[in-house]
Amino acid sequence: MRTKILILAFLIGIVLIYGGIFNKEKEEIEKETIEEIINTYTNKMEDLKSSFETKLVNLIEEAKAEYYSYPEEERESKKMSLGLKYLRRANELEGMCDVEVDRILREFKKKLKDNDYDTHVVLEVKNAYDKEKSEKRKELLQKALNME
Repeated sequence: MRTKILILAFLIGIVLIYGGIFNKEKEEIEKETIEEIINTYTNKMEDLKSSFETKLVNLIEEAKAEYYSYPEEERESKKMSLGLKYLRRANELEGMCDVEVDRILREFKKKLKDNDYDTHVVLEVKNAYDKEKSEKRKELLQKALNME
């Protein structure tokens, strides 16, 4: 009886040891390279940028169409209200984009941590996004102010 228990304990030990080794090998095989992770999330950010730029262009076209839908003599009096209306909608669009960017960056950071990589690149991406967004906002506001 004691021999059976020892053999059983020995077999359980072997299973645990080899199971641990096999699991570790499996984890190492499944571990993505940092380049793969960065490429994945760069593509996600580029897709998001493209999507929201399209939405922004559509919003601008909608604003222009509404402006030009008024008789010429009414357009000047409509500029302020239309400007505020579409600025509010642009801000809503920006907020939606920010939410998506934050979600993607959280996933990105988690993926890096899960694979034991440094996460500093996530902050760099966030800073680049904020800078580009600020520059785009200035550019669009300048265009709006110069609109005749």
